Amino acid sequence: MRIDQSEIWGDASRLADFELRLKRKIADWIKNDYDISLDPEHEMLLTTGNTPGSFMTIMSLLDKNSRIFIPEPGYSLYRACALTAGAEIETYTVSEITDFQPNIENIRSRMGQNTRAIVVNYPHNPTSKGVDLKTYDRLSEFASKNNIIVIADSVYLLHGGDGFSHPMYLQSIHGKATGIELITFSFLFNLPAFKIGVALGHRDFISPLRKFRMTFNQIPSVFDMEIADKLLDNREEVQNFFSQRFAENRKLVYDSLDKLGWEYLPSSYAPFVWIKLPHRRRVALTFCRMLLKRTGVIMLPGSFFGEEGEGYIRLALGQSSEKIEEAFKRIENYSKIYKVPKKMKSKRRAGGGQD
Repeated sequence: MRIDQSEIWGDASRLADFELRLKRKIADWIKNDYDISLDPEHEMLLTTGNTPGSFMTIMSLLDKNSRIFIPEPGYSLYRACALTAGAEIETYTVSEITDFQPNIENIRSRMGQNTRAIVVNYPHNPTSKGVDLKTYDRLSEFASKNNIIVIADSVYLLHGGDGFSHPMYLQSIHGKATGIELITFSFLFNLPAFKIGVALGHRDFISPLRKFRMTFNQIPSVFDMEIADKLLDNREEVQNFFSQRFAENRKLVYDSLDKLGWEYLPSSYAPFVWIKLPHRRRVALTFCRMLLKRTGVIMLPGSFFGEEGEGYIRLALGQSSEKIEEAFKRIENYSKIYKVPKKMKSKRRAGGGQD
């Protein structure tokens, strides 16, 4: 893939033309793959990545008199953004108990008149679980009846492996009327330093976000937009490559965890494995510190994602298979510390929700 730099290092007046061209291509992709019709000019806004996009969305839609529901375990960014906006934060549990879906009845019972928004994140970080379109339909009906905005963080939309394809929230019955969906190219195409994303939704939700972006001049560069344009042209090839890589790494991790006797949550939607702490271990942070000290292997404690994440650790699948194999060899060398006794070994944890 080559980019002609002579075409992209022009004056600033060309920025709007590049942006509109890219948004039209994104609209075509969304229409072809998800059958969602979007107006590139009024129902779409480019952002400078996941963090700025989430921040601008929450800041532009909330104030200190509003209440927002966020998932737990969940990405800490949502809480940080809501706190900055001065909003009142409520959490809802995403776990086996709730079948990894928002418990709408529980949320309804705690709403209050000032509830403005609910954040959903599917495929879910950290559990890697997904939901089906029926779940989104129920959520959109609830949002429509209660005048709530659904902020759908869908950054891992294209990470489904093993033939799985995850729906978008905007596909739901009242999706466009009730939601704003966030996507970022850095996650879609596994380019961590690539700072460009897109917000999709009704013009009434995009309009305040656009004003916020203009105020803080958070506009992607022409260079980044041109790269994104080329990536969209090759998205199937790139997606297939990483889906296969993640599937292979996932199998390698599952086999290694089975050998150790560790319980985990099987799922194929996001590039993570959600692992239950080995027998007798109770504090995820303490365990991860010990793991790092004894083996040099880094895993993220589930408590990083909130209180509901305690008792679990998250392993990412982005490393090479060689590094993953080396990591588990080091852990196996300390089997007296980490390995579950044979009589305590159990089958893979049967997870609820969508695999």
